[in-house]
Amino acid sequence: MAETPPDFILMGQQKAATRWLYDQLRNADRFWLPPVKEITYFVGDLLQKTQLRKLVEKAQAGSLGEDLSQADMLCIQHLCELQRARRIDDAGYLKIFSFKGDKISGDITPRYEMLDDDGVRHVLRVAPNAKFIYFVRHPVERLESAIRMWVGIKSSFPAECLTDVHLMKEIMQRRVVVKRASPTRTWKRWSAAAAPGRVSYWFFDDIRDQPERVRREIVECIGAPDTKFSIDAGYDRKGGRRSAGRFSPDVREYVRSVLQPEIDECRAVFGGRAQEW
Repeated sequence: MAETPPDFILMGQQKAATRWLYDQLRNADRFWLPPVKEITYFVGDLLQKTQLRKLVEKAQAGSLGEDLSQADMLCIQHLCELQRARRIDDAGYLKIFSFKGDKISGDITPRYEMLDDDGVRHVLRVAPNAKFIYFVRHPVERLESAIRMWVGIKSSFPAECLTDVHLMKEIMQRRVVVKRASPTRTWKRWSAAAAPGRVSYWFFDDIRDQPERVRREIVECIGAPDTKFSIDAGYDRKGGRRSAGRFSPDVREYVRSVLQPEIDECRAVFGGRAQEW
């Protein structure tokens, strides 16, 4: 089967509704998305993903379920082959999207916002005609949501960091936190590298408040304005499920003081809802 570049790539931000878009497009008649949400190829860890390992284990056990399409099954077979080979290259990545048939497909991986200039150029070489989508969220709210996830689900950080300024200072010096703390830097890098009109952004605030409008705008941007969906635009897979607690007032004040220059830059670069931040 021919290698096929993704039609679009959503490169972030983490905790800015990327899962929402994946669910919407997995339930849209004009679209087919891979059964693994975050392909992560360009950051190099697809074959180590827990989600992929579990999918391969289910495939080997013959217990994938009956809700998968033929395209899903073929894609999973290809992913199993990649896992056995312990190697993936550009051709192997492109083949993931070759099972889409006449539908539109894409790669939704928020970690791509962390790519450097060379990484972005690699993406553009592999998918030169793709549309690129970026979701932007208030820097403090996004970081709080990410840390709550790391505390409550992944147990990567101690719960005390939500209320202890000294612990939060240590966390905010970590490379992964720093690299995700500047949506304006990410936007400037991608918009400068891609052809004019191929990179667009939407605010998390608008996805939260007006999901139907944003959903319509995104599919129009990708080139499928007549798309029909089988789920509501406000569908929330988590169903209101809560993670760990919130920042204490002093931690929130500290985080905002550190991120204030980026908040100001967001107002200047993005305008719109960022003016309310």
